Amino acid sequence: MKRLFLSILFISLLLTSCTRDKTQSIKNKFKKSYEQYNGYITEVEMITTIDEKESFYNIKESYYAGEEKYTIEIIEPIETNGVIIQYQGDKILIKHASIDEYISLKTNEGINRSLLIGEIFKNLDNIHKIKEEKLDGESYYIFYVDVKEKNQYTEEIELWLKKKDFKPYMLNILDKDNNSRAIYKYKNFEYIENQ
Repeated sequence: MKRLFLSILFISLLLTSCTRDKTQSIKNKFKKSYEQYNGYITEVEMITTIDEKESFYNIKESYYAGEEKYTIEIIEPIETNGVIIQYQGDKILIKHASIDEYISLKTNEGINRSLLIGEIFKNLDNIHKIKEEKLDGESYYIFYVDVKEKNQYTEEIELWLKKKDFKPYMLNILDKDNNSRAIYKYKNFEYIENQ
């Protein structure tokens, strides 16, 4: 009985160790690939679900590492078309098409940018698990990301990356009950080459 218990314990430790090594290996491979770039540009189809009501958005998102600058331009819904939000350091700049100038906001507490993929890419330590999945003939890594500022709607993030080139396919935000609260689908994602 003692031998059986020790054998099970040894196998469990071995499997856990191999999983950690594989997760770290994938993170290292991703980091090496990502360091070749200076940011990204993408289109995003976003669906949010709150109180059983779905909302749809189309946005353009870009990140420039050299400037530490994120830009989000809302394309749809039409009533928000032309709204541009820029995050740079501790500032938020907001521009609405009808005003045609930026409004600057500054915060002392920092800005929560944890749902932007550039922040996930920079903080690989927040990835606690990586799985592999095949969907419609394409192979993906699923990065499970811990959220620092959790709330009832945001408990964990699943980031799906294409295995062949580490380009994002989808980001899924899960609530405390493991329900999907927001799905971002990335279209025409392109990394910006280092100059």
